[in-house]
Amino acid sequence: MSQYAEENLKNGEKVVLEGRIHWLLIIGSIYNLKMIRSIIDFLTTKLVLTNMCIKGKHGLLNTEAMDSPLNKISDVKISSDIFGKLFNYATIEIFTVSGRYCFRGIKDAKKLKQAVMNEIEKFDESRIQKQAEKLANIIK
Repeated sequence: MSQYAEENLKNGEKVVLEGRIHWLLIIGSIYNLKMIRSIIDFLTTKLVLTNMCIKGKHGLLNTEAMDSPLNKISDVKISSDIFGKLFNYATIEIFTVSGRYCFRGIKDAKKLKQAVMNEIEKFDESRIQKQAEKLANIIK
């Protein structure tokens, strides 16, 4: 588990999956003359899915961070080019009530998207169960 994940967990929160930038993007950037930016992105991009929310940040000087409860996520979109398909990385966009967050070059993005959708479903089921239990206690 990354230091970013450990520092940002709340009580009862468990890390389900961490997203990382694919290392191949650094090598590919040598030819694009964007190597420094790619290295900074690789070192500063953090994306963590927990059982309660999704947290992420990227950037060194201009940092963008997100911490969104699972019930506030409206959509997760992934897109990749031919190299992303060949080497298993993609751009993942997370749409929440408060905005859109974009993380480029995430390794195993499909797996992360599926994990987010599964955790949202579990979170909703748990919330409904708790509400039903409270209602049952009030009726008694």
